[in-house]
Amino acid sequence: MFQLIEEASITAHPHIFQPKYERRKGEIRYIGIPFSQKALEGWGGDFRLSEEGVEVAPGIITTGVVPRLTPFEGSDKDLVVKTDNGVEEDKLLDDLSLIIDTPKGQILVLGCAHAGLINTLTHVKDLTGKDSFFWVIGGTHLGFFGPERLEEVIEALQAFHINTLGGSHCTGLVAGARLARTLGDHFRFCNVGFTIEV
Repeated sequence: MFQLIEEASITAHPHIFQPKYERRKGEIRYIGIPFSQKALEGWGGDFRLSEEGVEVAPGIITTGVVPRLTPFEGSDKDLVVKTDNGVEEDKLLDDLSLIIDTPKGQILVLGCAHAGLINTLTHVKDLTGKDSFFWVIGGTHLGFFGPERLEEVIEALQAFHINTLGGSHCTGLVAGARLARTLGDHFRFCNVGFTIEV
């Protein structure tokens, strides 16, 4: 059940309203937002759509579009959008993360890291000038990687100083266990209900 509110400020990428689909076993299923922008605005949504990073509150900014630089990350050919040219792979440019500046260090809250964990960390380093993180928490998209690609990500992680990496949902149990073996106490499984205080 929906509860109407007077106004909600929503910061997102302009592609959030693209018609998005999942293609599995020859079938295409709609997985996009089930309401139009106009309908959501009518219910109190105030949209600030930007491809660039946006400050949503003091000390909290979005990443904006994350450049795809690594050869071993990104791309999911089963996620598609419908365009005037037909069905095309969804580049998922609207998958943003949040950077939170805290007295203990910066925290990166990942959406699903479709651009890649290393690409996202590199982009944040470029934006903030910092390669150290108090927490990196959220979906890392590593649950979809085979062993070889996973090892490439784990090796590339060594370039960053991460106090705690908290893997959620699309990290997957296998990748999570592999990260735990490498990072030891610096890795945590972050299931529903997990909280951190800063």
